[in-house]
Amino acid sequence: MDEMLTRLWPIMPSTVVMRRTAFDRVGGFTESLGEDLDFWPRMREQGSFIYLPDRLVRFTFGQLYPKILKRDVGPEGFVDLIRARYGSRADGLVEDFRRHRVRMISNAGVIEMSRGNMAGARRCFIRVLNTIPATSRVTCVY
Repeated sequence: MDEMLTRLWPIMPSTVVMRRTAFDRVGGFTESLGEDLDFWPRMREQGSFIYLPDRLVRFTFGQLYPKILKRDVGPEGFVDLIRARYGSRADGLVEDFRRHRVRMISNAGVIEMSRGNMAGARRCFIRVLNTIPATSRVTCVY
């Protein structure tokens, strides 16, 4: 469990097989978050995971924007849930989640900028800037 709380584990639900009783016992996914990231530590509380190296699913990436902004409900919902359940034990997970979120939204902004969608890129970058604490921001002077 300590390992699950050290970093983000981007587990794709379509790559997992589990008993329905275990899924029901943890209450399923937290749909209000728009993500399933809090589900995996709760599942780990039920027992160990077993990794199978066989490829059983083919995953394809789609367009990030605007889906990434629609699914993003902000970091605090996830952070609040994890902190309430695991406290400071989850510091690594919380920080990794924040870094991952900024990286994903920034990447979507760069892609949209390269496509000429400046309005979409601007929306992504503004979301990133609103995520980063003011004390961490770099001021650019021209």
